[in-house]
Amino acid sequence: MDWTGPLIVVLVLIGLAALLVRLSVRVVGIQRAAVVERFGRYRRTLQPGLHLLIPVAERVRAMPDLQEQTLNLSIEAFVTDGTVRIDSTVWYRITDPVAAVYEISNLSTAIKVLLATALRNIVAELDAHQALTSPAQLAEQARLWLVRQPHFETWSRSCWLEAAV
Repeated sequence: MDWTGPLIVVLVLIGLAALLVRLSVRVVGIQRAAVVERFGRYRRTLQPGLHLLIPVAERVRAMPDLQEQTLNLSIEAFVTDGTVRIDSTVWYRITDPVAAVYEISNLSTAIKVLLATALRNIVAELDAHQALTSPAQLAEQARLWLVRQPHFETWSRSCWLEAAV
């Protein structure tokens, strides 16, 4: 009796079952969240741990990092007495992974642009001496300006800022 044909069928079925398990099991790491879509529409957010997905129908769109993150920014701002170079660092934490994935295409670039705008607007109201002698006040004003922005509020509700002039 020839067992080659049934053996190939069994091996193919085992391979398909292994592929099905591989596609349906997802592990979400600590300080991460997985945004799941079903047929292209948002379905749910997975917290850290082991999860099962419906193969082919569901997929993980993104896994944003929920840890505190930093961005460095260096800008030149124009004041009445000349230009001032400001080096700043912003710390932020994503609090709503769904908004961070669907509301903005590049979160870190958006925060950098908002921070640069905030610093330029604040420094424009100061003279060079004020801008150079009060980096802590400058950082606090920029942080408050940044947190008040409606766009930023949807992406991240936690924000810390340090500026050095």
